Amino acid sequence: MASSPQRSRASWEASQPSFSQEGGETLSPSWMSGGGNPPNSASTTNATDGQEDSFDVVIVGAGISGLACADALLELVPGRKVLVLEGSERVGGRTKTIDVDLEQAVRSDGEKVSDPEAPGTTKRMRVDAGGMWLGPTQKNMLRLCERFGIETVPQRYWEGKHVLARGPANTRAAYKGDIPPYSYLSLIELQFFLLNRVDSLMMYVPIDEPEKCPYAKQWDSTSVGSFLTNSAWTSGAKEAAELICWSLLGCQATQVSMLYFLWFCRVCGGLKMLVDTAGRSSRAL
Repeated sequence: MASSPQRSRASWEASQPSFSQEGGETLSPSWMSGGGNPPNSASTTNATDGQEDSFDVVIVGAGISGLACADALLELVPGRKVLVLEGSERVGGRTKTIDVDLEQAVRSDGEKVSDPEAPGTTKRMRVDAGGMWLGPTQKNMLRLCERFGIETVPQRYWEGKHVLARGPANTRAAYKGDIPPYSYLSLIELQFFLLNRVDSLMMYVPIDEPEKCPYAKQWDSTSVGSFLTNSAWTSGAKEAAELICWSLLGCQATQVSMLYFLWFCRVCGGLKMLVDTAGRSSRAL
C-alpha cells in the first residue's frame, strides 16, 4: 500500500475520487476531484442525469488497495479525476464494521452479553467483522490508522490459560505462557531447526521478484507439508508447524508451496515474528 504525507481530513475529503456501483449510479458525486480531461481518459454515463463524465483513471474495486491507490494518485497528481468502481453496496473490501445491539446479543452458552438493566450499560457497540488484526510489520496500515485517528487495542494472548487441541481425537491440554505442552525434543526441534531454518531460507527469496530465487522452481513444486515430512523428526514439531500454517494462511500445509510460504514469511518479517505474541503481533483494529 502506498504511503502518503499527512493531510487534514478536510483537504483529503475535498480531493476524494468518485465512487460508483455497477450500473452507473454514482455513490458520492460531491467528492469528485476536479481536473482536465486528457484525450485518452475513460468515460462513463451518469445514470442520474444521463450526462457523460470523463476520468483520468478508473480503479476497479473499492477495497483497501483500491482506495489507497486512488488516494496515492490524487496525492501524486492533484486535480486528476479518479473513478473507483465497486460492485457491492459498500466500500472497504475485507474490512467491515457492524453495529451490534447488545440488548439482543447472546454468547455461545445462551447467556446475554450484557445486562440491559445494569446502570451505565452500553446499548450498542461497533464491532469489526472483517479484517481487524494489525502487526508491527504492517507499517502502512498503522500509518493509515494514525492518519485517520483509528485506535488500536493491544491484545494480550500470552496471558491467562491456553488450550491446545491435538490429533484426530481432539485431545485438549491446558497450559500457560508461550510454550505449548509438547515434549522437550519437539520444542527444541521446532525452535532451533524449523523456525530458524525457515527464517534462514526465506532470505533467498526476493520480496519484489520471488521468481528470481535460485531455488524458485524446486520450492514452488514442493509443499510446506512435504518439507515438514522430509525435515521434521518429531510428531510434535510437525503438528505445531501444521497449526502455524493453519493460523497464518487458513489452509493445510500440503496446500501451500514452499516458495510462497517463504515469501510470505519474509514480507512479514520472519516466521518467528509471525508466531510471536507478546509485544509483536499484538494489535487489533
